[in-house]
Amino acid sequence: IDTVGIDSNAAWVDAINTAATSIEQVDVTELSQTIRSKKFRASSDFSDVKRADVVAICVPTPLDENHHPDLSYLNSAIEALAPHLKAGALIILESTSFPGTMREVVIPGILGGTRLTAEELHFAFSPERIDPGNQKWNVHNTPKIVSGANEVDLKLAVDFYSRFMEHVVPVNSLEVAEMAKLLENTFRQINISFINEFAQHCERIGVSVWDVIDAAATKPFGFTRFNPGLGIGGHCIPVDPHYLNWKLKKMGGNSQFIELASSINLDMPNYVAERALSLVNGKKENISALVIGLSYKPDVADLRESPSLDLIRELRGRGVRVLWHDQQIKGWNSEKSSPIDSPVDVVILVHRHQSLDVKSLLNSNAPIFDCTGTLRNERGVTSL
Repeated sequence: IDTVGIDSNAAWVDAINTAATSIEQVDVTELSQTIRSKKFRASSDFSDVKRADVVAICVPTPLDENHHPDLSYLNSAIEALAPHLKAGALIILESTSFPGTMREVVIPGILGGTRLTAEELHFAFSPERIDPGNQKWNVHNTPKIVSGANEVDLKLAVDFYSRFMEHVVPVNSLEVAEMAKLLENTFRQINISFINEFAQHCERIGVSVWDVIDAAATKPFGFTRFNPGLGIGGHCIPVDPHYLNWKLKKMGGNSQFIELASSINLDMPNYVAERALSLVNGKKENISALVIGLSYKPDVADLRESPSLDLIRELRGRGVRVLWHDQQIKGWNSEKSSPIDSPVDVVILVHRHQSLDVKSLLNSNAPIFDCTGTLRNERGVTSL
């Protein structure tokens, strides 16, 4: 399929067209070959939309400072592409948003910016499903939920995605697809918060939460394994549930589960700081700590909503001198990654990248607080 990727960042476009950049889960050699074949190119010119039979909108939909939907990227994309659409084009939104976004924002926005009528265009919603760092599930083999504004639009969208997806899942309305994506990530948010709270209960009772989870996971039905950690991060799980709750509040309701889960997860950096600082042998002043794992999950270089940043701020707010180590991150906050054997009073392992030098970590003279459970049987290690 001849494809043009449009982005307002000209430097990013140039880097892609020369295959001079690294994109997670995209092989640079394959990208270079695709560009040479002239099947794909990047552009900053929205007039390229004029030749497109299908336009997929894949822009960030973050939250603002009040945890309300920020649709500025989406609205900007709609405004830029609408004048260039040709008759018969299929416009697909892949960005996650609140239920009703297609009918209340996307379709009216596009119709307000084009000379074409609603009968001359087609609309679909197919939420992005991607798990960065996952070696098994990728864009090609993850089942793809597809919806359309009507039966004709749904068929067009299913036909399009079926050309390059292993399994397409058509659903009967735009709203079902919008809600399905929110259910997926709200399910994860709530269960992560539960296991994070459960870990605190296990510590009080005096048993290992990891041993408890291992035992429970032997049940072949009725149990889904979730592991505790520092909290939730990335561009989906900390964000998507708030889109749903914002919509519910607009309708006069709210989700108590979402609000409680958010509160528990946001408090985890405070809890981990308390546990880690209890290991410094009664030292009260000039405490130093090394936080290992700055990204929001193992084996990615993404800092969006990373709870590690909240942990560092929490520790520094307590007067602790904090260093950090992450093989994936080149720099943050005008700081660089510190050596894994930096002399500190306590080490906090947040994430364990595959390339982590575990031997050097375990040879450290400082006590280690392990949020991953992978070092719980090692001497000198206290696990969450």
